[in-house]
Amino acid sequence: MRLKKLAPLEITDHYEAGFRDYGEWCGRRILAFQPRPTALVAGNDEIAYGAWRSFRRLGVRVPDEVSLVGFDDREEALLMDPPLTTVRVHKEEIGKSLMKLLLEKLHHPDSHPPKRVLPTELVIRDSVRRL
Repeated sequence: MRLKKLAPLEITDHYEAGFRDYGEWCGRRILAFQPRPTALVAGNDEIAYGAWRSFRRLGVRVPDEVSLVGFDDREEALLMDPPLTTVRVHKEEIGKSLMKLLLEKLHHPDSHPPKRVLPTELVIRDSVRRL
């Protein structure tokens, strides 16, 4: 399977202001590819929701025709039809880690902060076609 990269986007009137509008614009753009992609992984759940809306408006069924994955595991992901497969991030853990980094930087301003990798969790729901 070949992955297609979209050309870099310019901030223009393609979408109004938010992630959902951006997702709708991207959804329409992605569906214009030939052959049509079979999956979309969005940068967050709001973008995924916007893409899902554009797919529905164009009669494209998720996951039968296009699988869809988000990122964040927002509560709204459960309200989509079908419920959105997403990557859960632990926001409290991110906040704690950032606070520790900030305190370390305040106490040791010349030090370089260490790289930290925080765990995520794939939450499998119904927006991805089973192979």
